[in-house]
Amino acid sequence: MTRLHFAIASIFLLPLLAGAQGPITPPPGVPTAGMKTLQEIWDKVNGQPVEKRIPLSAPATLNAPGSYYLTGNITSASGTAFSINGAGITLDLNGFTIDARSNADGDGIVMSSTARNVQIKNGQILGGVTRTSGVFSAGNFEGIVGSNGTTGVIIEGVSVSGAKYGIDVKVIVGSVVKDCTVSLCSSHGIRAASVVDSSAFVCEATGIEGDRVSGCTSESLGGGPGAPTGIRGGQVSHCHAKGAGTSGGTGITADSVTDCVVTNTGSGAGIFADVISNSKSTVTSGNAIVGSTITNCTGITASGSRAIWASNGTVSNSRGERSSGGGTAIEAVVATGCTAPAGQAITATVKQNCVP
Repeated sequence: MTRLHFAIASIFLLPLLAGAQGPITPPPGVPTAGMKTLQEIWDKVNGQPVEKRIPLSAPATLNAPGSYYLTGNITSASGTAFSINGAGITLDLNGFTIDARSNADGDGIVMSSTARNVQIKNGQILGGVTRTSGVFSAGNFEGIVGSNGTTGVIIEGVSVSGAKYGIDVKVIVGSVVKDCTVSLCSSHGIRAASVVDSSAFVCEATGIEGDRVSGCTSESLGGGPGAPTGIRGGQVSHCHAKGAGTSGGTGITADSVTDCVVTNTGSGAGIFADVISNSKSTVTSGNAIVGSTITNCTGITASGSRAIWASNGTVSNSRGERSSGGGTAIEAVVATGCTAPAGQAITATVKQNCVP
């Protein structure tokens, strides 16, 4: 095709192509923004709802539902850093710290009785409680606290250090503490309905307490009121616990204990529960394992009267040992498939397949 032919064809084709473009008259009304942010596009691609987050740069009272987040570290010199009174509130510490080391008697985060469906996550709370030469300093600072009437609370990925009570939401029905750490508490460490994959260290009283405790590590120094315990709970599984002190506290006290390891250098028992299975307990002067139904366990005591004791129950496929030698390694009504070192007794009304 010559240049002349191409030019003539273009003259006839251009109107046809232009007609295919549609009307160019703008729609009526004021123009509005039509573009989306990168975050909105990302959330859409990942199937997540767009979250309108509210920044916080100072202590506050949260009454309205929404997702709040810290923009930096916050200092709380007195009172409560964050009070949560509303429903549907998420407080994301965003990796930052609530510094309350000069706030001797205040609180990090408090949920009132009107709080509902609250999430607290991802950050640190520092209180001013210290410990020198085995003695905790005075102060009543509390890290995270709930109230009677609060419901639906999840606390995840938070660490608390230097408090009287680390995380205390036991009174909240259905409360969950997950992936949290508390340390240096002059009373209890973590108390909640459910505690999962969390740790408590250097706690004067009970380290962790919950109706269900799983995958946790806890230590009680054993100097608090009553009988402090490394872990106290209903159902306790896959945990490591340590007890100490002279006030008779245990490593674990629970309804049932499964797949746990306990040491107790104090005067109390290692594990005290109704049903105990697949666990090991090593203690200094108490009974290593005390329960009603004990299965596949190992109990070792240095000087306690018995390593494993089921005074009104059964012990099966377990080993008991008094490392100081002699005495009774295992005592039960029924002992089946159990072992003990030579010279140590297995005492039972019915004894089957046991050595000796």
